[in-house]
Amino acid sequence: MDYSTGIKFLKDTDVVFRKLHEGLGFLEQRKRSVSYASFVSTIVGQQLSGKAADTIYGRLLVKVENQVIPEKIFGLQISELRELGISNAKSQYIKNLAKKFLDGQIKFDQLNSASDEDLYKDLIAIKGIGPWSARIIMLFNFQRLDAFPFGDVTLEKAFCILWKTEIAELPTFVKSWTPVSGIVAMYMWSFIDKKIA
Repeated sequence: MDYSTGIKFLKDTDVVFRKLHEGLGFLEQRKRSVSYASFVSTIVGQQLSGKAADTIYGRLLVKVENQVIPEKIFGLQISELRELGISNAKSQYIKNLAKKFLDGQIKFDQLNSASDEDLYKDLIAIKGIGPWSARIIMLFNFQRLDAFPFGDVTLEKAFCILWKTEIAELPTFVKSWTPVSGIVAMYMWSFIDKKIA
């Protein structure tokens, strides 16, 4: 099911989503390139606010002259990454990831052709990419529309406000949004963004 068809499906099956869509209008599908840099951006942004993540990633861009590529990152010392505000663990992760890319252990064409289930397994097998990050990468980088990032505090907040129910009910709702639960996540993030703004 593609993005536009998915929105129609959700409007037809979930009255709360239909009202959410009416309020926000048609949102363009958020897409990111599939690249080493996008993986690094996701890892750096884990458990940080969007603003903090952007600031730290911005420092990294300056450090590597806008070339977030395996060769550049692998050539940096952990101490240099730490100076940018990247935690010790995340510094280790992105350097290890760089080595995997340089060694040819990670191939985008193989990831791209994998089923949703296999792609998820392949991603969480990479040290530094947990369940949340794997689903974020699936949703935005690989356009897998049934990747719902469980454990996302913003999504949990939006769910409780919009569906007026307990967070424990979220998995049941996500199942009802299959195979395009990720679209609901995109709308929930925008709802919170606009509410804060």
